[in-house]
Amino acid sequence: SSEWLAVADAGPGVTTIINPSSGPVNATTSAEGPAYMACMRVLRDAGVRMLGYVPTKESFEESPGFWVQTDFRDASEVDAMVALWAAEPFGSLLEGIFLDEASNMWSHNSFNTSDEHVAYYRARFASVRSARPGWTVAANSGSPPYYSMLDAATGGADLIVAFEQNATNWDPAWPALGSYPRPKCLDLIRTDARSQGAHPPGPWCPYCYNWDGVDAVVSAAAGGSSGSAFGALVYAANN
Repeated sequence: SSEWLAVADAGPGVTTIINPSSGPVNATTSAEGPAYMACMRVLRDAGVRMLGYVPTKESFEESPGFWVQTDFRDASEVDAMVALWAAEPFGSLLEGIFLDEASNMWSHNSFNTSDEHVAYYRARFASVRSARPGWTVAANSGSPPYYSMLDAATGGADLIVAFEQNATNWDPAWPALGSYPRPKCLDLIRTDARSQGAHPPGPWCPYCYNWDGVDAVVSAAAGGSSGSAFGALVYAANN
């Protein structure tokens, strides 16, 4: 399709997430399998890096577009999806796994303890590495993660997606706002937080120094001492 070809045209500078059906499908027995394999080969030949999508939480849609996470997805179910991606012919085309719905540093306010969240994900990271040694482990927290989910050398993620929001939350000066003067990062949060100082545009823009508890993660990311790479999913960035 034109969408796949557009990704292929971008070449090695792109990493794309392959998600046939909220997770993998059987490459040979499913209806979608052969088409996905053909398209994935086009991307591979173009040098595009591919990660297989795996969901990790139980959730429900409380209102349109707003999902509430209620529990971990059963570990055996997640590991089975990882194994399906790792099997041929998918395995040799992929460079890793994208674990979606990963916990952020406030997830224990919804269920379980912070230690249980960290333990669950470190076990899933290990499962990915066992299924296909050398694969990249990418975890999408969508917000700052627990610090203990970092550091690939000790079993943390290779890549953490620490921001999944609209472009105007990444940079309030984004032209889509169309307002002048445009707000600064700190204007996105409570006005009584301004004394704490504002983060510059970027993944930490929506958060406040000291009060939100993100300082250790921000410092580690800035100083390159986290042992994990950081990424972002920024929506409407072409407006």
